[in-house]
Amino acid sequence: MQKITGWSVVRQSVALMWRCRIAVLGFLVVQIVLGMAYGVLGLNDPRVVRGNLDAVGMGGIIAGSFLFGVVGAGLYLLYTHYMVTALRGEPVLVPERPVLRLLRMLWTGIKIGLTFMLLMGAASLPIIGLAVSMPGLRDVPAAVFAVGVGGFAVLFSLLILFLRLELAMPGVVAGDGTTLREAWRLSRGRSWRMFASVLWLMLLCIVLAFVVALPCFLIFGSTQGPVFVQVVAVSNAVPSLLGVTLFCVWYVRLADDADADGVGAGPQQAAPRVENLAQKIGGYYGPDARD
Repeated sequence: MQKITGWSVVRQSVALMWRCRIAVLGFLVVQIVLGMAYGVLGLNDPRVVRGNLDAVGMGGIIAGSFLFGVVGAGLYLLYTHYMVTALRGEPVLVPERPVLRLLRMLWTGIKIGLTFMLLMGAASLPIIGLAVSMPGLRDVPAAVFAVGVGGFAVLFSLLILFLRLELAMPGVVAGDGTTLREAWRLSRGRSWRMFASVLWLMLLCIVLAFVVALPCFLIFGSTQGPVFVQVVAVSNAVPSLLGVTLFCVWYVRLADDADADGVGAGPQQAAPRVENLAQKIGGYYGPDARD
C-alpha cells in the first residue's frame, strides 16, 4: 500500500477517471450542456438579474436557479456514487433510495456550510470589535499588517476545516452515513496533504484556463457573448469533476484502509504513472487493490 500524499491522490484520481473514461465523458457532456445553458440564460449575469427585478422576472430567475441547483446536486450524487463504488470494486451509477440519499447529502452540505459560516463569524468578531472600538488603529501600519496576517491565518484555517469536513459528502453518498465528526477523525493528521492535493487541482485549473479560455479571449477580445460562455463551461468542467473525484479517493483511502499510511501494511503496490495509464491501469485497480 502506498503512503498517501497530495500528489498520489491526484494521480490516483486521474487514473480512476481514465479507467472510467466513458462514464466520465458522459458526465462531462451533461455538465458542459448545463453550464452553457445556465450561462446563456443569464442566471449568473448581474445585469440580467437587475433587469428582472419585477415579481414575474424574479420568480423566473429563482425558479430557474432552483431547477439548475437540483439538477446539479443530482449530477453530483450520481457521479460521486459511481466513483466511490468504482474504487471499491464495481461501479454503480444510481444508489439505493436515491431521493433519500440526495436529501441526506444536501443536509450534510448545509451543516458544513453553517459550520463554516459560524466559525468565520466567531473569528471575525474580535477584529470587528477592535475596528469599532478603536478606529484610530487603521492609521497604524503595524496594526493593519497584524490584521491582514491574522485574517489570512483565519481564512487558511477555515479552508483546512472545510476540506476535512468535505470528506463527509462522499461518505453520505456512498451510504456509509458518515458524520462531520467522523470526517474530522478520518482526516486527522492529513490536513497538509489534503491542502497539497487541492493546490495541484488549482494548478490544473489555471493551466486549463490559459489553454482553453485565454486563446478565445485573444481571438474574440471580449468575455461576453455565448461563445465565451461555452468556452468557460468547457474549461471548468474537467477540473470540477476531478475535484469531486479527488475527495472520493481521499474518502475511500481513509475510510476503507485502517493503515492508510502504509504502517503495518503488506507489500506496497506502485501507483501508475499518468503517462502509462493504458498499460498499468488494470493491475493498479485489480480486484484485490483499493489504492
